[in-house]
Amino acid sequence: MVDATRKCAACDKTKKLDASEFKLTRDGFTAVCKQCSENRKASRDKKKANLDGDKENPNATASTAITEEEQDEEEREHWRKELGNVTLEQFTNAILATEDIQSLIAFVDLSELVTENDRGKADKLTAVIWEQSKYCFV
Repeated sequence: MVDATRKCAACDKTKKLDASEFKLTRDGFTAVCKQCSENRKASRDKKKANLDGDKENPNATASTAITEEEQDEEEREHWRKELGNVTLEQFTNAILATEDIQSLIAFVDLSELVTENDRGKADKLTAVIWEQSKYCFV
């Protein structure tokens, strides 16, 4: 009987397809080997530590690991503190002043938009972006 193998999607090394090399999920084995998964986790932990300014503990342990949702919220809060909130008028003026927008991060205060729900505010903001930039979301 021939042992099954799998090529790791991260390192491209062919490894034995078993629980010692790949994590077992309910759907089978993962596409990335255990070693590469651990390397990726260490890299994410290091980036998060740098983002938080925690230079003393770049490799967080499992007990201090955070969920992706918490990390996303912390990253949003970091950018909110870095950039501050802008009014809808300031945001509109920034779009008008830029000829070729490649990337834009802004926290826009939408309190002046009167709608029934947050989705309505998002739709109105999208309309403003379309009108000012001539960019269309599809």
